[in-house]
Amino acid sequence: LLVGMLVVTGFQVVSSALSSLLRTYLLRQVGVSVVLRFFDHVLSLPNKISERWEAADFLSRFEENEKLLQLGAQGGFKVIVSSITALSYLAVLLLQNATLTGLALIFVAAYAGLMIWASPRLRANDRRVFTRQKEVESYLIETVSGIETVKGLARESLFFRRGRAL
Repeated sequence: LLVGMLVVTGFQVVSSALSSLLRTYLLRQVGVSVVLRFFDHVLSLPNKISERWEAADFLSRFEENEKLLQLGAQGGFKVIVSSITALSYLAVLLLQNATLTGLALIFVAAYAGLMIWASPRLRANDRRVFTRQKEVESYLIETVSGIETVKGLARESLFFRRGRAL
């Protein structure tokens, strides 16, 4: 029994290390490519579009692309591996006890319903957070880039209050 537990633990350690190495490799390979393509896209934008955007808009977009890349590369791989594992566990559970398998599937269905209900609300909240963060970053970058004017007018407290209100 002890030898079996050691073998299982060893297998888990090796598989998790390989999974982590594969995720890191994929993230590095895909990350550089995506950032360069996005940078090329930004550079190819017409002047009238790029004039409307502020520096913080570009920075926010780059940060969002990085987050999406990490989510896709790491999260996507984890979802695939976890799904395969869950299906294999479900098959073992079905062989052991069909009633318990049905109960487990009810909980899975309830969880899926909760995710379907919550996802649009979470996405809307993420959009609001992104917009507010972009506004704050734009304000900070513009204020810092024009700090001489702000100090020359002795309006530091006004700019601070406006920034705080964002």
